[in-house]
Amino acid sequence: MKKVSLVLGMVLAVSMAMAQNVSLVEQVGNSNGATVAQTGSLNDATAKQIGNSDVALVKQVGTSNIGVSDQINGNTNTSTIDQNGTSNQAYLTQGMIPSYYAAPYNISSSVSSSNSVGSIKQIGIENYSEFVQVGPTNAGSVNQNGKGNTAYIYEGWPFGFWGETSVTSALASSNSTVDISQTSGNDNFGAVWLYGGDKNKVTINQTGSNNNSQITAGFIYDDANYNFSRPVYNVDNNTAAVTQIGNSNVGKLMQLGNDNTFTLTQNGNLNKVGSAPGGLEPSRNGYFKQDGDNNTFDGVQTDGAVLDATSAQTGNSNDIDMVQGAGDVAKILQTGDFNDVFLTQMGGGQNATILQTGNSNIATVSQQ
Repeated sequence: MKKVSLVLGMVLAVSMAMAQNVSLVEQVGNSNGATVAQTGSLNDATAKQIGNSDVALVKQVGTSNIGVSDQINGNTNTSTIDQNGTSNQAYLTQGMIPSYYAAPYNISSSVSSSNSVGSIKQIGIENYSEFVQVGPTNAGSVNQNGKGNTAYIYEGWPFGFWGETSVTSALASSNSTVDISQTSGNDNFGAVWLYGGDKNKVTINQTGSNNNSQITAGFIYDDANYNFSRPVYNVDNNTAAVTQIGNSNVGKLMQLGNDNTFTLTQNGNLNKVGSAPGGLEPSRNGYFKQDGDNNTFDGVQTDGAVLDATSAQTGNSNDIDMVQGAGDVAKILQTGDFNDVFLTQMGGGQNATILQTGNSNIATVSQQ
């Protein structure tokens, strides 16, 4: 009887040990490297590095894993979190303000991380990732395979926690590249916020139905009620691209500043670009609705340009190529298949209305 009890106790002890893995690596200095690899469930891994030229890898296989890699400051950092399972969470921070996640939120000194490369890869359902990069020339990517996943990427940071206070400065992120890929699933949400900075490139690719994407560039909220009542700063020469394959997807874009571009490609039915939030200078943002397959909207708007909120294209394989200057106004409606619109407005308060119904129509309008 005692031998049975002893064996049973050993089995329980081994099982508990396998299910309760916790790893913590913390390094302060230069040219550090940390690797954490865990296999099992209920794992928790943290690799925190403060210094320059740091490299961290956190890899977890199983379910209910949490991987955190904090590289608070330094240059040329590289961090990779690879998770395989369900209900995993990953948090990656490269550069931040000293009061990160703690009051007061309006500390003016930056903790920048330049030339950093960070990536998060998750396979499963209902995964969550949060990615923050502060500083110039960074590259960040999130790859999620499954359904019900959420990915947030923040490039730059406002002085005012999550931008919910009326402040006028931010830690900018310029010349950075951000990519979110959510594939083989439905009900995913991908969002990128650009808090200041120029010449950034954002790409979101989603495959499935009922997915949502949001790209916000160049402002912070004026109050905690998200009234969007006043933009605080602009971003220029940024590029945003959203590709959605499936049905009932929503892409939302908010851009302030000059010479920004937004390319949206949707393949499926009942897809649309989200409507403009009230009060946020909708005249400086491109909002559009598409219903059909293989439709493309490619737009560039300079300060003060307006794309009428009723603009839309319905059908398949339609294309809109639009450039608007300061003070220009346009309304575009297309119904049918294989229709093309080429609109160029060079500023000075030009006004154009383009209405096409049918197939294989081409409209070219140039105003200056």
